[in-house]
Amino acid sequence: MSTYPDRGLQRILAGSANPVLRVTLQDQDGDAADAVGTLTCSISRADGTVIATDRATSDATGTGAYECALTTAEALTLDVLTATWRISSVTRAVTHHRIVGGFLFSVAELAQRAGMEQFDVATLRTERDRISDLIEFYCGAQTPRYDLDEFEGHGHARHAVWHRPLRSVRALTIGGGTVSVSELNVNVAAGIVSEVTFLGWCQLGYEHGLSTPDPDLKDAGLTAAADRVLRERSVIGSRTRSMTNDLGVTQQFSYAGDGHPTGIDEVDAIIMSRSRARI
Repeated sequence: MSTYPDRGLQRILAGSANPVLRVTLQDQDGDAADAVGTLTCSISRADGTVIATDRATSDATGTGAYECALTTAEALTLDVLTATWRISSVTRAVTHHRIVGGFLFSVAELAQRAGMEQFDVATLRTERDRISDLIEFYCGAQTPRYDLDEFEGHGHARHAVWHRPLRSVRALTIGGGTVSVSELNVNVAAGIVSEVTFLGWCQLGYEHGLSTPDPDLKDAGLTAAADRVLRERSVIGSRTRSMTNDLGVTQQFSYAGDGHPTGIDEVDAIIMSRSRARI
């Protein structure tokens, strides 16, 4: 299984200028709350390499919102960064952040959809990342990214990664020992790693995802993202299944469910046609 969550991680474009890690601190009830004291951030890579210890942070927009700056070099390689946010010796939050090779679509493309020009960039970015997570859960990564699988090996000679398409294997440890990736037979098309005995606790770090997003999934993502944001401003309740107007015309509403992840027929048809369950 993957070490990191499939959803909810901040995405940062590899090689971008002035990248930052973002966090929103919470109080005891889970509400956003400003720091009382000096907040610092310690950052490490997926392989355990420490990037920074107690780096200074800065205020961001919103209650409890803070940022920690990275250099371009620190965010150059596909990775998952772990940030520990502390006040003195007290840990206030631990967050994960993906360094990715691209996005399903840009915020500017979403803003061009009808009715979306009224929303701020933060709202559009949040929805872009949410729908990207949902589509990639069903269809695999649409842009390059890195993941770390951890599993118990039982002496078998091959391991099939869940995240596909596989691009390359960067690291492998078996029973606490490092295995040279040059010894491996990596079947990129099938997502299978072999030529080594997987015995004991194993960690496999690898890059996966498409070089560019599937154009149909990109369009489906834009449609679903715009629908979600606009629907949240609608006066029609989320439980409404049909409405009849003064002329007696009834309008039926679809909704999300099993095999119907967004509730939009044309979007879900595209997602399910490319679902990993069909591979």
